[in-house]
This record gives sequence, C-alpha cells and structure tokens, in this order.
Amino acid sequence: MLVNRPMAIIMDVAELFLPYHKVVKPMFERVSYAHGIRSIDKAELIKQALRSGVDIIVLNEARSREEFRALAEAITLGHGALTTFHADNIKAAEVRLENLVLRPRTS
Repeated sequence: MLVNRPMAIIMDVAELFLPYHKVVKPMFERVSYAHGIRSIDKAELIKQALRSGVDIIVLNEARSREEFRALAEAITLGHGALTTFHADNIKAAEVRLENLVLRPRTS
C-alpha cells in the first residue's frame, strides 16, 4: 500500500522504514542528554505532527496515558492513526485500554 497523504511515523527507535512512500515524516523520541537539551516524548511529537499538517499518524507503541490521549485527540480531529500496545491476553488489553484512556485521572 503506497501512501499519498502526509504521514508521520513516531518512534522511540528507528524500527520502520518506508522507502517508497514520499510523504513520510519520521519523528523520534529524544531523552535529555546534555545541559540545555530537553527530552521530547511521543505525546509531544504527536502534537507537533498535528501542527505540521500530517493526515496519518503511526505510533510504534503507545505506553502512557499521555500518548493515548494525544493520539485520541488526533483521531477526534479527523486524522488517521495507528498504534500498538502490549498485553498478555484480550482481557488484559481491555483493562489496559480502560485504565489508560477511558477512566478519568484521579489525582
């Protein structure tokens, strides 16, 4: 499947390479490694991808509540989105989704 719409691939490490897709914008998570160099997490990269005008966001793995919420916001704004997450079985996946996305924060 060749993509002809602008797409951002957001990853913590370079795992996906699409050489025949001319409209792909790879974006990488960054940890703070020196004084004055701040970290950039995947939730922030999703927001930056939205500002850059991409139509599709591919997130290699959603791990945190902030990442899921940023991706859900992109979907509600009409962007296509795709991600993965890990769970031991379908019930564990349901519980994880409920805890990460559906339940309000209790703090």
